[in-house]
Amino acid sequence: MEAYPLKFEPIAVERDWGGTAFFDRLGKTFKYIDEDGNEKILSPQTRLGESYEIADLGEAGETVVSNGFLAGNTLEEITDTYMEELLGDNPSQYFGVQFPLLARLADIRGSLPVHVHPDDHTAFERYDALGKKELWYIMEAEKGASVYLGFNRTLSAEELFDRCMDGSIKEVMHRIRPEKGDIIEIPAGLAHSAEGGILAAIIEEPSLISFNMYGPECGKEEMITHIGESLDFIMLEACSPAKLVSRKEGIVSDTDEFTAERFSINPGSETTVNLEETDSVQLYFCIEGNAVIKCEPGKNPSECRIARGEAAIIPACADKTVITAGKTGCTMIAAHLREREEHDSYTDDHERSQN
Repeated sequence: MEAYPLKFEPIAVERDWGGTAFFDRLGKTFKYIDEDGNEKILSPQTRLGESYEIADLGEAGETVVSNGFLAGNTLEEITDTYMEELLGDNPSQYFGVQFPLLARLADIRGSLPVHVHPDDHTAFERYDALGKKELWYIMEAEKGASVYLGFNRTLSAEELFDRCMDGSIKEVMHRIRPEKGDIIEIPAGLAHSAEGGILAAIIEEPSLISFNMYGPECGKEEMITHIGESLDFIMLEACSPAKLVSRKEGIVSDTDEFTAERFSINPGSETTVNLEETDSVQLYFCIEGNAVIKCEPGKNPSECRIARGEAAIIPACADKTVITAGKTGCTMIAAHLREREEHDSYTDDHERSQN
């Protein structure tokens, strides 16, 4: 595999709670295929809730490479073809052919439902899929915006159910007022929601499994089902939002799911990242400014430009990366995978049951 920075065509996702910030604030354009098979440009008046920048979600969203010799291939295709070279030796054994990281933007104008994601163990066992940990970077936040994180006191399962049914669940959740520059870690099992004017860059596990426990648009039967299914993994104990929200540079999250780091580069300066020790694909999400990313300078001249709200991945087979900031500097969130064990005992049990 040729080691070079891979960028992708973003995928627009319409949501009732979304807005037009991707067009207005980030200058994005989105392509789509109409009913006659013609390529069109999405109207900038379209209300979008999400933009998938790097995604391997099958029919729900599969980003396509936009640069270099792999242009036109989906993320799933290059993961399947270049598994170890792209992901790294250990991640390719653990995750198989699904690319294990997802980068997306969220434009939250209305209100998200109160929802929760399962952990990897539960998701593997029940749904043969990944769970979901999320890491949010707040790019912009209006004065009245809110993020709800976990519970401010321990709840019983009965109280959780009753409050979701009568609409009072947010009264027992931590409510924070996000500000630009906040990093929010949302582990699997943590109930959360957001509302009122937030533009966020998010790195997470690529999973569609979500349980909506309360929301104006959630049906009663859906809520009852989702609450019941979440009781085995939802965190009912009181949590501390101070442990989940930070503004620091350096390592901002380091768990089995992925490790993430925030770093800034001064205008016109460059930084070199040695990749040989991690043996992992690297994901870079530009959250402020812009930069040029090169792989293995002097050996492979391939490079790509990355601007605010854009993401790129560096294959694990690359030795190093050089990032040169533009005239206004840049800030990045970088994520990589660490060594993990096999999918618990479920993988072995599942394989044995097929023989």
